[in-house]
Amino acid sequence: MKYLYRPGSGINRIRENIRSALEKVGILNPIKQIYRSIYNFVSRNRTIQVSVADWQVSMWVPTVDFLEHASTLGGERKELTHFLTLVKPNSIVWDVGANDGMYALFSAVKGAETHAFEPDPTNVCVLERNIKINHLNKLIHVHQMALADFDGVADIFGTSQVNFTLANLTEKKSTGQVTVLRGESVIDRKLSILPTIIKMDVEGFEYEVIQGLSAVLAKVKSCNIMIENHDQILASRGLSTRRETVILKGLEFTQIADWSAKRKTWWAKG
Repeated sequence: MKYLYRPGSGINRIRENIRSALEKVGILNPIKQIYRSIYNFVSRNRTIQVSVADWQVSMWVPTVDFLEHASTLGGERKELTHFLTLVKPNSIVWDVGANDGMYALFSAVKGAETHAFEPDPTNVCVLERNIKINHLNKLIHVHQMALADFDGVADIFGTSQVNFTLANLTEKKSTGQVTVLRGESVIDRKLSILPTIIKMDVEGFEYEVIQGLSAVLAKVKSCNIMIENHDQILASRGLSTRRETVILKGLEFTQIADWSAKRKTWWAKG
């Protein structure tokens, strides 16, 4: 069964009013836990339709976390709208940190060859099902791995129920090990050709991914990059966005937008 989510509808306004009232009397969290348990049990096959501009995709939402992410577009409607203005049928899109595949799906419905890099097995399961129900198997290539500045394996850490990082977070326990490759190795192994668009959301591992992409970015003639910066995680690791700025400027990329409030920076070359 498919449901159409309409942000800003009367039903959603009523829901927010109820949520606020429950929070004031201190029973919101217990009710949320009950709701999550019931939803996760009865809605394993639920899909919803989400749209950006004139483009629409279906998304499988087997848990509350995936439902919230899909129905709100992860809070990234503005970013997705701008992103899709860049995507053309001849684009080669790398979705680094693909999660449930939202960016990858919208890229593919515009006809772009899309490579989704996602290391977490649960996210990959949801991603692959989303590809199947949208009949995009020929356009989206799933790589169950992470990008980094070395080839090998690395520990992965959960930052939420649906987000994961390779950044070594001392307060978190590793949820397992995953394959990692440098961007250059992706090309060398003929997993993809040079990208023309890169979307990156890697939960505080931005510097290592960009470092590992340096050889690829030096070769591209034209490329747009959208980076979600996780400043708190970077700071906890003694890093900042200044390092990625130095690398990208050294590779002849220009920062074309800084959406600090949304933690996003946009870069372009060519």
